[in-house]
Amino acid sequence: MGDNNWSYSKIYKEIKPYEEYGMYDVAWHDGMSAADGHIGVITSCAPLNDSFIFQNVEYIMPSEEPRYVPLEVEGQLDEARQSVINMDDTWDIHNRERTNMYCHHPGHQLRVELCRSADITDTNALISEAAKHPHMTRNDDINITDYERYTDFNRSEIVVKYKADGRTITKRTFASLTDDVVITEITGAKDFIVNISVDDFEAMHKFGMDKNKQATSERGMKYSRFVKDDIVGVVAHYPSFEGSELANGGFAGATRFITDGIVNMIELNKSDKAYTCIDNIVPIIQLNKSDKIILITYLDWTDKLGRLEDFQSECESGSIFDTELIRKCFAKVNDSLGTADKAFFNNKEIFYDAAIKEHSIKSAERYNRVSLYLYDNTDCISNKNDKEKKYYDNVSKADDNSKCAIADNEDRYNIYNMAANEELLDKQKEVPDILIPLLERIYNNARYGLMSGAGYTAPRLNGPGVGEWNLMWRNAYTMDANVNIQVSGINSGNMYEAGVGYIWFVLRQLKDWEINAKKVYGMKNALLAPINTDGQRAMMVEYDINYPFQYWNTGASWMILPIAEWVDCYGDVSITTTDQKIIKQYNKDVFNVKKDILMPLLQKTYNFWEQLCTPEYYTDIEGNARYEKGKTHLFTGEKYLIIPSFSPENKPLGYKSAITANASMDIAAAKDIIAMYIDMENELHNEGYKERIKKAEKLNNELPDYQYDESGAIREWAMKEYQENNAHRHISHLYCAWPAYQTQHNNKLANACRQAILNRNKENSGKDDTASHGWIHKALVEARLKNSEEVYNILNMLVHSDIFYSTLFTDHNTNRAKGVACTDTLYGITGIINEMLVYSDKNTVELLPALSSNIPAGNISGLLTCAGVRVDYLSWDVDKRNVKADLTALRDTSFNLVLNNKAYIGEENESKCVAVQLKKGERYCFMG
Repeated sequence: MGDNNWSYSKIYKEIKPYEEYGMYDVAWHDGMSAADGHIGVITSCAPLNDSFIFQNVEYIMPSEEPRYVPLEVEGQLDEARQSVINMDDTWDIHNRERTNMYCHHPGHQLRVELCRSADITDTNALISEAAKHPHMTRNDDINITDYERYTDFNRSEIVVKYKADGRTITKRTFASLTDDVVITEITGAKDFIVNISVDDFEAMHKFGMDKNKQATSERGMKYSRFVKDDIVGVVAHYPSFEGSELANGGFAGATRFITDGIVNMIELNKSDKAYTCIDNIVPIIQLNKSDKIILITYLDWTDKLGRLEDFQSECESGSIFDTELIRKCFAKVNDSLGTADKAFFNNKEIFYDAAIKEHSIKSAERYNRVSLYLYDNTDCISNKNDKEKKYYDNVSKADDNSKCAIADNEDRYNIYNMAANEELLDKQKEVPDILIPLLERIYNNARYGLMSGAGYTAPRLNGPGVGEWNLMWRNAYTMDANVNIQVSGINSGNMYEAGVGYIWFVLRQLKDWEINAKKVYGMKNALLAPINTDGQRAMMVEYDINYPFQYWNTGASWMILPIAEWVDCYGDVSITTTDQKIIKQYNKDVFNVKKDILMPLLQKTYNFWEQLCTPEYYTDIEGNARYEKGKTHLFTGEKYLIIPSFSPENKPLGYKSAITANASMDIAAAKDIIAMYIDMENELHNEGYKERIKKAEKLNNELPDYQYDESGAIREWAMKEYQENNAHRHISHLYCAWPAYQTQHNNKLANACRQAILNRNKENSGKDDTASHGWIHKALVEARLKNSEEVYNILNMLVHSDIFYSTLFTDHNTNRAKGVACTDTLYGITGIINEMLVYSDKNTVELLPALSSNIPAGNISGLLTCAGVRVDYLSWDVDKRNVKADLTALRDTSFNLVLNNKAYIGEENESKCVAVQLKKGERYCFMG
């Protein structure tokens, strides 16, 4: 079946209404997803009782919690600084209890049930027969055989095939990149009844209840299901909390159905459990003798649905259909058809294939920018004893266009391609090393997921979709590690649209970032990013004494880096938005990324670090932390204290407070921003730039230096007053290695980071070590430090764990201990593998910097570099010590091309370094 450009499975899990799922086996986790970066769907792919949970990345459920920076934080800065300088770890931020951002939620769940059909032609008899089965269970005796489902990454399409009583039925689904609608086609069901309805929201997992079994805010919403002509859907009004921007808001979803069969509607009494539903009945569309069914879905939200107290009467009177929200949903599901209605009835094959044609062209172009092929020594699936090696021996000669071509090999991994995801995962448990075809399929699935879940914005914590309410961490954008891990592979992975979505994600937050900096620190024209954003607001509300994120200074620096890398990869490029909120906020729709976005970000973040540093708090020439009220400047040998400071999510050993000074993460981020700011000033040459550069260089020289412990490791806090605490998974203090690049030409710092990881591994063993993002973060750092075997070991541990679902999406924990779907592991693997194969900065391209010899041969094409060249082709063979690369310059550039991996050049040989200078469009071939 297929190849490793598919996610293929032979099993499914039916999503059951009102099911009480256990922590380790939530059905929707194994659903397949399709999304266009804005809307999408998770489908269970169940043959008889399927569920389509629709998604809109913008959806958030309001709550009673305030959405403004607490007023008291403005007066607490001096208290925080004094508690730190006096080593007073009892100051508790006045017992503040952390409040939260709004919670992302799913859209409506459409149920599509296949039922045995009696040969009934009388409509009334048909309805009467259906009404006998209010729970829609007339399908228990239908025999299902030859079941399979897969996601085609090239087409971004979910396909389900099976036989029901010997009749072949196919369901195909995609989220259109051209029309922003979800389209499903069902064929072969003419001998069955197909029931279509919208499930109770209450029937979905964890509706109305959080992890602590406390009631949640969606209990205060109201919703109504409807059928109007050939559209079935739902409209919901958010709970009306005082001061909430969504007090008069709501959301809606509409599915248009098209069929060549008999259409009837039956009405069943709603469940007594559906307590937020204002209707008394559940409308069910019943399709009989339908050889082909088309479903077209769109969903959206508004903050202008009207008053909650008027909602029920508007639904009952039908005036709700006159609202802008419903009109928009109806227009989308109607307009996407264009003139295809008539053609549909004349030729039932035409609509879906016509609708997917342009979408699949776009999807394939995006997906095929990068191709990875890994070759294995053994065949674990068939348990053969031979060690025949399968790999491309040579790259063909360059063609007339100076492009390297790859010879096709139809026999490549035939036996692996026939294996389903779950079969590969099972076989992986039987062998000690990474099953190479599984790793390749995971990588491709990760790229598919990233491209599906990004573009409008950055990927949410749980990726392109969520099938439950009140997911842990509110399915937010978590910015102290997770978002950066998720997007670590988008720039190197040639995902232009995902990178643009990330830029819009940051731009939407900036107003709140400026407010945060002003409220927490009293700063002007500066940026302070919070730990989380719900996608609409990014205020500083989520903090308390255990997690003092109001003093997490690095957030904005951390979040800017992917934009700086995007500019390095793509050059001086302008982007255009159609988002009216961004257009209104910035009074423009076209942005030059370097001049209009990156430079102001660097300027405002530099302003933050400059204003944070005050001569009153400093270290003396002997490194002692000092406070001197009224001090106006530093003397020779003195350094600023970065105070207060927070190293997520740790605290010094034996110290009760996480509010500290001189977190190494802060030092690295400040130095990084200052260096980028100086480079940008030198490049743009705006008036007065020389004086600004001189001032920035002075600040950089007066920042704290890194400190090292007795083992030689970089200390998490550059304060001799603190003791290191390695009993935690977070490695924020290694920011200088990743995401920054400071270790690349600093052996002392690189070795200190390597030792720091060794210390963490030793002292953190067995403690919170199932949290997968900790391992992914560590692997990204190890890859940047060229520790190839450690990178391999982490990946090997992950593929042997229970973290992967049957779709190859991932859980939050390697043992599923929290039962939460998260994509930071899956998406982070993209960044890890890219970094294993190619490292780059503005002046360097290094081949195979962290590739283990346990991945003995393969090739990759299409990776981008920060040096302005595309890696059109890179192949390696550990046995022959053969490395080939074909590079194309995307702009005029000069860089050092490096090969230093001893597995491929031999221990006895020196590293290879070639100075390369190219004009835009020129090609360079390397053979090592």
